[in-house]
Amino acid sequence: MTENFPSDSDPNAKVYKVPISGFSSTNQEQDRIAREIEAVFNELPEEVANTWVNAKAIMFSINEDLGYEDEDELEDALGMSFLEFCEQMGNLEIGEVDSVHVDGGKHATLRLKKVTPKSEWKKIVLTIKVHNKEDLWQVLYLSPQASWEIPEIGFEVVADGNKKVHNPLYNHMASAMQNLELFCVGKTEEQKAMISQQMDTLQKCLDLDMPFTVVVTDPAGLSQFENPSVATRKEFPSANTDEVKESSSLEVLEEKDPDDCDNQDLADFPAVGSK
Repeated sequence: MTENFPSDSDPNAKVYKVPISGFSSTNQEQDRIAREIEAVFNELPEEVANTWVNAKAIMFSINEDLGYEDEDELEDALGMSFLEFCEQMGNLEIGEVDSVHVDGGKHATLRLKKVTPKSEWKKIVLTIKVHNKEDLWQVLYLSPQASWEIPEIGFEVVADGNKKVHNPLYNHMASAMQNLELFCVGKTEEQKAMISQQMDTLQKCLDLDMPFTVVVTDPAGLSQFENPSVATRKEFPSANTDEVKESSSLEVLEEKDPDDCDNQDLADFPAVGSK
């Protein structure tokens, strides 16, 4: 890794937002580049890591390490500009400062967002009821500490503690489907049949054959929908995470109208593995 990055320590550097345009965690090359960007910052000297770093220098390091010929080839692999991609990673701030070079002007800079200490976490639960395509394509940012579930079918995706994911609900669910398929490898026929049932049920949700609810539980309180108005939000500053999840799931099931499931009993929708 390159260590001698030009940086800018101006605390008043202007921070701006880049439009969001479809970052998908199911894209393996995007995932590889995201991990490399984080690795570059993790290997920076301590005196540089918390300051603004020239975005061009980060791109140069990524190209060197991953074998891209130039900036254009890297952005072709990303399917968007480098700065758009950095914005969608969720853990980077993007700014611009006056150039210190002879040509003047401004250049884009990056720095890692400060991590909220665990002692300052505020647990939250986000709940969205999915009835149509508009609901299914609501964009959800999940922090590494967040888990999400569909209580009606007893399915949950637990937090992995590593990845930040910024995707429409549809993509979150499609990714879970892919993981279930991979999970089948090496399993017994009986286990495969159970997993297949769960995949069929998730597919019904993706196809909107039944209304359902997505409940996001985040002990760090960082997850959010791009449009906050589409979901209810509850804060539990001192509650136990497991108690919060159980309480929220029960509320969903108690509110559920039997007709919403096309007169099918909840037992018709088996859960596999994750609960």
